[in-house]
Amino acid sequence: MAKEPKLVRIQHLCFECPTLFTKPQSLRNHLRRHGIELPQNRTGIRRYDTEDVIFVKTLSNHPIVATHLGCPACIVHCADVAELKTHYIDHHADKLSVQYSQSKSILPLASSPPPLSPSSQQLVVDAEETDCNYP
Repeated sequence: MAKEPKLVRIQHLCFECPTLFTKPQSLRNHLRRHGIELPQNRTGIRRYDTEDVIFVKTLSNHPIVATHLGCPACIVHCADVAELKTHYIDHHADKLSVQYSQSKSILPLASSPPPLSPSSQQLVVDAEETDCNYP
């Protein structure tokens, strides 16, 4: 018997501060404040359901729906912030500004916000411009 596919919803969390966005474009705009410039995905590039994963759009926390963090520069999705940062360093580090690289020594994993869980609520933002109190 075939394994049931995992239900996954994608959220967009800043890996420098605990701000959550509902749209990848809003996260890309926000990341500029941290000195990170990401390209927009090419038109037509999206996450498609597979036999292992079905993507769902839901705002509620449901026990059978896993929450993953979407990379704002590609279709990769990760189970936690540390994994997302590692992906970013491995695949998109060339997008860091020189100023950011010198001040942060390339995204230290120790400063990761905790992973999203149903019991912890992050600030959800849709605005293009947000104030960020994190360094």
